[in-house]
Amino acid sequence: MKNKKSAACLLVVLLVIFLSFSSSACTGNGDNFDVSGKENDESIYLNNITTVEDIENLVTNDNRLVINYYDAYIWTVYFAQDGSIEHMVYIYDFETEAKAQKMVKTRKEELECNKTMTIKCAKSIENYVVIDLVDTSFTNVTRSMLENNFSLLIVD
Repeated sequence: MKNKKSAACLLVVLLVIFLSFSSSACTGNGDNFDVSGKENDESIYLNNITTVEDIENLVTNDNRLVINYYDAYIWTVYFAQDGSIEHMVYIYDFETEAKAQKMVKTRKEELECNKTMTIKCAKSIENYVVIDLVDTSFTNVTRSMLENNFSLLIVD
């Protein structure tokens, strides 16, 4: 009986410690992201998209494939020198700048539900939300596969 009580107490203590660590990790200050849309000095945005003009002039070239995904968002896939997928950028267009700023956190959280995605940057640029991420589920996907599957949606 005494062993059962000791084991139960130990389990409760371990549970409290675990919950303390996991809750503190969820409430971190978020130095890896900038969800307010303001750049901090430590952030290096991989996609070089910093203005509305950059978004409006985004087209496919040797280093990236730009896909207008049924007008829901712009999906840009960046390629490394060896042809592998380096990272991706999702760009969402909202009616207003205020709506975009509100939606940065929401879109980031939605994409983070996919455990293969690691968000590198989430920000707003005027009425756009720009999410830069790495998706490990695309490890074996080639540019030609994407071009074949999304041929009618590619922005040239």
